[in-house]
Amino acid sequence: MGSGSGILLTGATGFIGGELLRRLLDRNPDSTVYCLVRARDADQLEARGRALLTWVGVVAPDDDRVVVVAGDVAKPELGLGDAYTDLAQRVNEIYHTAASTKFDLDLEDARAVNRDGASHILGFARKAAELGGFRRLHHVSTAYVAGNHAGVFVEDQGSDAPEFRNTYEQTKWEAEQILAPEGCAVPVTCYRPSIVVGDSRTGRTLHFRVLYDPVRWIYSGKIDVLPCRPEVRLDVVPVDYVCDAMLALGSQTDSAGQTYHLTCGPEGAIAIEEIVRVGVIEANLYNREAGIAPLAPPKIVSPDAPRSDDPEEREMFERLYAAGQAMMGTHVPYMVTEQLFDPTRTQAALRGTGIACPSLGDYLP
Repeated sequence: MGSGSGILLTGATGFIGGELLRRLLDRNPDSTVYCLVRARDADQLEARGRALLTWVGVVAPDDDRVVVVAGDVAKPELGLGDAYTDLAQRVNEIYHTAASTKFDLDLEDARAVNRDGASHILGFARKAAELGGFRRLHHVSTAYVAGNHAGVFVEDQGSDAPEFRNTYEQTKWEAEQILAPEGCAVPVTCYRPSIVVGDSRTGRTLHFRVLYDPVRWIYSGKIDVLPCRPEVRLDVVPVDYVCDAMLALGSQTDSAGQTYHLTCGPEGAIAIEEIVRVGVIEANLYNREAGIAPLAPPKIVSPDAPRSDDPEEREMFERLYAAGQAMMGTHVPYMVTEQLFDPTRTQAALRGTGIACPSLGDYLP
């Protein structure tokens, strides 16, 4: 029978998982963290393991407490084969961060990772529970399971399927339905971060996607038109807050069965026009030091712009908006409709821990 004290971490080579690994080692000095990593052979597994330890900054003696295991959440029994039961005996806690975050994946491809991956992880958690000593499954979802929900989305919402803007939202919502407390038979805590960016103190980030995409396109000159409503506020959270909050919430006994919004909330959200303004200022401070020509702010083209009676002006507007949409495709729905998330339960649970989400305006520069 199993009564191990190991922790299974999926998505360790990803953004949130990588930042979580170091924290898991620090908070659990007597535990081994098993990182499920896709690899075609032993050599690639070893290389990916070394790269992970380097990125996270894990050195001796803690590196002996990180075991990289070849597997895949999209496969039955996590692709572990004969090692499945042995690993389940060693694990009493799971942090499931692995996901495909691409907005434009085919539905079945997105389901394979996001929906089916959650199902396979749940099966593993049940196996570990059968073997004894299992404590908790921590699932990283997204606040955007809200789909096109209008207004402020609260932590108890999510059982009724909204209309989805992409396969990412849909399959993350489907994963939540699989992990709903009434059908799990194991303790589950669900975390819904919003738009995640780098560390609020250092800016450190594993990748430059999501919010970084339009910033990079503007700075590199790939796009000079921003199709958006400039007053729309975005809910943005730094990865250090997301990870610190997860660990603090997950350690509370009454957090099992709960869903938490790891979001900045309406009071911390920031308008697109302010993000652009600060971004251009900071870019030009760098450009001046580097001897690069100053960056001109992009032309913001709102769908609410008054339509001119002049056919040529109308045509120009439509052309500009279409050009922006063509470049920014999957981002545009989030830039024309404001969507905010209520973190009341999360803030109450974190009271007294010293963990609070900073506003993007405080660390964006």
